[in-house]
Amino acid sequence: MSTLKVNGIRHTGASSDSVTLASDGTCSAKITNNLTNRNLLINGAHIIWQRGTSISGGSDLDSFQRAADRFWLYAPDSSSGSVGQSTDAPSGFAYSTHNGLNSECSIGTNVELIRTGFDAPFVNGESLTLSFYIKSSSARSNVGITITTRDSSGGTGSVTRASGVSFNSTTGWTRVIKTFTLSGTVGGSNKMLQFEFNLAVGDRVTGFQLEKGDVATDFEHKFKGDELARCQRYYQKYTTISYRLYTPNVLRWDVPLTVKMRSGATITKSYSSTTSYGQDNTGCPDGTMLKYDVAASPSGQTHVVDNSGGTITLDAEL
Repeated sequence: MSTLKVNGIRHTGASSDSVTLASDGTCSAKITNNLTNRNLLINGAHIIWQRGTSISGGSDLDSFQRAADRFWLYAPDSSSGSVGQSTDAPSGFAYSTHNGLNSECSIGTNVELIRTGFDAPFVNGESLTLSFYIKSSSARSNVGITITTRDSSGGTGSVTRASGVSFNSTTGWTRVIKTFTLSGTVGGSNKMLQFEFNLAVGDRVTGFQLEKGDVATDFEHKFKGDELARCQRYYQKYTTISYRLYTPNVLRWDVPLTVKMRSGATITKSYSSTTSYGQDNTGCPDGTMLKYDVAASPSGQTHVVDNSGGTITLDAEL
């Protein structure tokens, strides 16, 4: 038996080692295509669109809106057009987000920190690599990426965690790869690490991936059901809800959610048809149960409460 003793293994044309060996018998390797769960971003391929596939320009985009799950959009200067799903995508992808507005549109996404005010799952000073695909109507250069930890997507407590990160785009699909070092100090009430940049009119983007280290691996495609479950930690939508209650006054019952949400959720309800429908305190205070609390109208009498064609949404976005 023979032993090969080297410090590293490198291709003749490479500038760094593919495999680096340590004195304790371990090694590290730059492997690009066979590691699972390496993408820390959710819905990077824009395959889940629970809220809808398009947002019209105008006052709605004066505040953060979402089309593709886990990605927010903001375009206060827009007045026409729309931003949303496109089937123009790079090879291997089905969808992208297209800015068809008449103005720039900011796009952003984030990774929830394991504990408020702590960097975990990240480590201050470590290298992270962000990659995504972009296609522009006209080539762009030096487009800045803002990298922060924050209390909420558009709220207070923003702390810059990397600076000087920018990219160029062309009129064809290009994969942008940016490695940066996490710096600064996380804010005491920060809940997320966020990335954002501006889409010019006509830009399309997809294939977002964030991974630890200084190597951009092949994009990690996930099963649609798995990606949906990850998205439902932050937002759930149920449609065509109909029910009939024979009740003297108030009926309460709990329905367990299939995916536990990040926190108690803001609930929105609407029905296309209602009968004897009175006060409705249905909610989701702990993120585990949909707690129906429906009263008949007028109260004090036995009624058939008949609601149909309903939509219920649960929102626990960061």
